[in-house]
Amino acid sequence: MNREQNYKTIFSDIDGTLIEQVRFEELNPSVANVLPGVAEKMNEWYEAGHYIVLTTARPENLRLITKQ
Repeated sequence: MNREQNYKTIFSDIDGTLIEQVRFEELNPSVANVLPGVAEKMNEWYEAGHYIVLTTARPENLRLITKQ
């Protein structure tokens, strides 16, 4: 990695920050209501070469749904 590029690592929670907050029981891996401006900003950061780390407080039993 070229240090002169000044890449950053961006940490973001998922629920209520990137997508609309829903109750865990209502999670559907086929439906994620992305909040306004989020997709554009995430794509901008990704294309700029920044590292994006997603975090969540979802329980372990929702790992598969979260990954989907």
